[in-house]
Amino acid sequence: MPRLQCLQTFESLNDKIWFTCWNPSGTILASCGSDKKIKLWQRGDDDKYVCINVLEGSHTRTIRSISWSKDGKFLASASFDATVCIWVKRENWECIATLEGHENEVKSVSWSSSGNFLATCSRDKSVWVWEIDEDEAFECSSVMNSHSQDVKCVKFHPNDDIFASASYDDTIKLYKPSGDEWISFCTMEGHSSTVWCVDWSEDGNTLVSCGDDRTVKLWKEFKPSIGSNNAIWKCVCTLSGYHDRPVYSVDWCHKTDLILTACGDNAIRVFRKCQTDGVENEGGLSLEMVAKEYDAHKEDVNCAAWNPIEENILASCSDDGMLKFWKFIDDQ
Repeated sequence: MPRLQCLQTFESLNDKIWFTCWNPSGTILASCGSDKKIKLWQRGDDDKYVCINVLEGSHTRTIRSISWSKDGKFLASASFDATVCIWVKRENWECIATLEGHENEVKSVSWSSSGNFLATCSRDKSVWVWEIDEDEAFECSSVMNSHSQDVKCVKFHPNDDIFASASYDDTIKLYKPSGDEWISFCTMEGHSSTVWCVDWSEDGNTLVSCGDDRTVKLWKEFKPSIGSNNAIWKCVCTLSGYHDRPVYSVDWCHKTDLILTACGDNAIRVFRKCQTDGVENEGGLSLEMVAKEYDAHKEDVNCAAWNPIEENILASCSDDGMLKFWKFIDDQ
């Protein structure tokens, strides 16, 4: 049976680790948390991961989220101090910009695949889009107040200048550029409580979401109706009964098509997308669980992320202050 094997564990005493993500080449993992620091991890000659850099001094409160630009050049960090910092490695890592404007905690940050845009969201209910120019200067190009509550997550489409946001108002919204501004062009309703996280399939025509209602949902894009320019997004699969508490993180592996969840019940789970038939399943999709680590952490698992290049390697982090590296082993 498929299973998860823990490769290494690192402990950050008395500090929550909120988020972790791999750079595009899969060689460096970044983690952040309540200690106001970003730690960079890399595998050494002995095949063990070690901390190679600590980025600190620019945020005054918890760092909630981090995101690599698609070329791996920039790292953006979103903080409860209401700012976003942009980091770049020259001789050493340095903060080259601090983006201000949100009124409250910034909860999430995401780079566009083109590298030209950065999306941020906040407890102030707003979603911002920032544009970067050739001189590495950032300018806010749009402020959108489409949500009625705290916005938890933003995530850009893997190929296009489109992104999704997830909110405490139980909805997911999609955005795209329109002239010199950005607009919200689609609202997805189906979760019965806070939507914590979203992620895209490799081709970008399916979205996965997770929430406080303990469900995972798949949303699929359908052709526009007659007279409309916008595609229609519908929920084609709702997975329930597998998670015992809120699901905080979902990550879609573009190499294996496996979906990874991190949950408040201390567990991480791996799901496989399946094709189904029948009138009741318009999108022809469902999910089956293929692996579960019941006690992956001692407390809530805040985030789990697949390595984008090295197949079946992943990392997870938790309120227990631990960062763990895992391998998904499929014996089938």
